[in-house]
Amino acid sequence: MIYPPEDVTYVRQGATAVSIGWQFNPLSDAWAYVVVTPISGPNLPPPQTIQGAETTGPALFTGLVTGATYVFQVCSYGYDVDSGSLLGPFCADPLTATVSASSGGGGPPPPPPPKPPAKPSGVVARALTYDTAFVQWNTITDPNTAKIRVQRVLSATGAVQITHDIPKPNFNNPNQYDDQGVAPALVSGQSYFYTITAFNSGGQTAATNSNTITIPVQIMTFTLSASSVIGGNSLTGTVSLNTAAPAGGAIVALQSMDSHAVVASSVTIPAGVKVSSPFPIVTSAVTAPLQVVLNASYGGATVYQPLTIDPIKLATFQVPTSVVGGKNATATVTIDAPAPPGGLTVDFSSGDTALARIQASVVIVGGQSSASGILITTSGVTAIPPLPPPVIMTATYNGQTLQAQLQVIPGMPAPIEIESLKLYPTSVISGGPTRGTVTLSAAAPAQGMVVGLGSSNTQMATVASSFTVGGGETTGTFNVSTRPIPSTPEEPGSTYYVTITASVVKTVYAELTIKQE
Repeated sequence: MIYPPEDVTYVRQGATAVSIGWQFNPLSDAWAYVVVTPISGPNLPPPQTIQGAETTGPALFTGLVTGATYVFQVCSYGYDVDSGSLLGPFCADPLTATVSASSGGGGPPPPPPPKPPAKPSGVVARALTYDTAFVQWNTITDPNTAKIRVQRVLSATGAVQITHDIPKPNFNNPNQYDDQGVAPALVSGQSYFYTITAFNSGGQTAATNSNTITIPVQIMTFTLSASSVIGGNSLTGTVSLNTAAPAGGAIVALQSMDSHAVVASSVTIPAGVKVSSPFPIVTSAVTAPLQVVLNASYGGATVYQPLTIDPIKLATFQVPTSVVGGKNATATVTIDAPAPPGGLTVDFSSGDTALARIQASVVIVGGQSSASGILITTSGVTAIPPLPPPVIMTATYNGQTLQAQLQVIPGMPAPIEIESLKLYPTSVISGGPTRGTVTLSAAAPAQGMVVGLGSSNTQMATVASSFTVGGGETTGTFNVSTRPIPSTPEEPGSTYYVTITASVVKTVYAELTIKQE
């Protein structure tokens, strides 16, 4: 704040001149300059500007009229420390001066100088953080104190680094000075003390020194490699200081506020290093999203870091697109992180158990992230359209579900084959007949089933090239003819063997015995 000059006086300087003087107000911030202006009287001279932060003049005015009376105004001006703009004028009461040849002057008599102020007491300093300290003093009750001066002193050299004046009554509101963000900045590891000096127009006290403080090295940041993690997985953290660790290193205390995230009790930053090596943070499985808080402490400061632990979730559930009714199939399920040590159970269900069924559950073992071979059994379906709707298969874990569709389709019909070929009788006298019977694996179609026939010796036994089993029938018969062979003295009573064949998809055989007449 800028205050006007006080104790304005004049002194006659011969018959045509006077000099104007004043005092600096000790409560005022520094002045830029003072302007003395004659405001009434004959032949007014121009104003005079006197430069100086605490100037007391004088301003000499000559060429005045002897015996005349003049009125002078004395005003101070200053600058706003933030904007740099000019402040003022701040004017004292007008001064009346009479010009004459006699010596002397006029104006209010100057007051007697005040007693020097009392010395400040109870001066205590404290370092709060790596960039903040404060100094306190006992409440100043001496009415003669106009201002106090706070100075920061570097202990190592005794150099004064900052000077700050606090006018009355601000030095008691509060009786503390906060040293933060003032250039030059406080430096971690450096030691300082503060001095407090009281002032008034009568003089100043000796400085009162505070205790010595050392600015701490402190924790600055706590960084995680990820802001969230799936429970059961690990991540890493790092911490950093505001400056390099001191000799012997810095042991930074670590803590987790929840047992689902486990971290070591401390990490050491080597001397001369600012950032720690990464350290592990191990999490455990949760059933719902959980936010835990980790903290790191060093040098009287603590920083906090939140971490979100998410539950394991189903990632995929896969079943075949389609399966032939009556056949088995398998499914596979995966999760988005390895299962915890005890494993986890995924449950399954089918939307149509009459058509397709899936096993009730599967355990994904600890450390694994999938399970396969999950059994699906199906029922047969006919080939007549339309196809049945897809069966919805559902996998469930911890309230989460994934679904997949399985289409059960009819299989291709099995081909009709010959199950057996029998001859009756199986042994005949040459020239005698026999009959063959063919049994099919299924009923012949409506148009009948053509069965191919054959004989291994057509000289002895003959059959038709084929015959047809009637539609809807599973058996059919055909004739076998044999050639008569009379006995001779050379070949009396010989026996012959002939193989009869029947073919549909595959060929079956029957043996016929023929005896000579």
